[in-house]
Amino acid sequence: MRRIAPQYYDAEDALTHERITIETGARDDSRLVDVRFVRAQAMLEPLSHPGLAQILDHGALYDQRPWVASQRPHGAALSELFAQGRLTHDEATALVRGASGVLAYAHEHEIVHGNLRPHQIIVIDDDPLATTPVSIGGWASLRSPGIPAFGDPPAINVYVAPEHVTGPIDQRADLYTLGAIAYRGLTGVFPDVARDLLGSGDPLGELVNAMLSADPRDRPTADEVYAALMHDSPTGQHQMSA
Repeated sequence: MRRIAPQYYDAEDALTHERITIETGARDDSRLVDVRFVRAQAMLEPLSHPGLAQILDHGALYDQRPWVASQRPHGAALSELFAQGRLTHDEATALVRGASGVLAYAHEHEIVHGNLRPHQIIVIDDDPLATTPVSIGGWASLRSPGIPAFGDPPAINVYVAPEHVTGPIDQRADLYTLGAIAYRGLTGVFPDVARDLLGSGDPLGELVNAMLSADPRDRPTADEVYAALMHDSPTGQHQMSA
């Protein structure tokens, strides 16, 4: 098992030998977290999308910390790619197109991720022709639009939409987070460090800037982002160093 982020691990299923991710919670919150995991698993189970990583199982560790296991395709976590440097324009386009497609599917089914982070996005590297070049995990904290989730409001974070720290959120908060992740990938810095590094002449840059609008009403929907990038066809395959 390999730690890729706080409370987030890359692992292998001992029975199937398939790659999975393990996310753990705090011991003091074990009962409430367990309820949250059960609810998330039930909401995801009827859904089917190649880029949506299903929750496989959950339980508690020896010290009563809850854990949840999710699907994990072969590829690199986006956080690992960020550690190597910026994404190319084609890679960033594929990332935003793929991630917005997954989010659009979830949003259509009245599911808000609410906690998307780079370590939860896997860039698939074993299928260069994949129509969805990314897989999104970390759905244990999902919620319905307008419904507070356990643990809200979150600590202030560079990926958190402004409205997230004041109350319930909806699908538009996921678009802000995706925009912040894409901005980091394209520029190498977080949007709160410098907010004027993407020009208005580039369609991808314009989309990212729109996703980062402070007012949720000014952000495009995931469907709109996906449709706008459908004319571009990069796979986003990233060659990882050995």
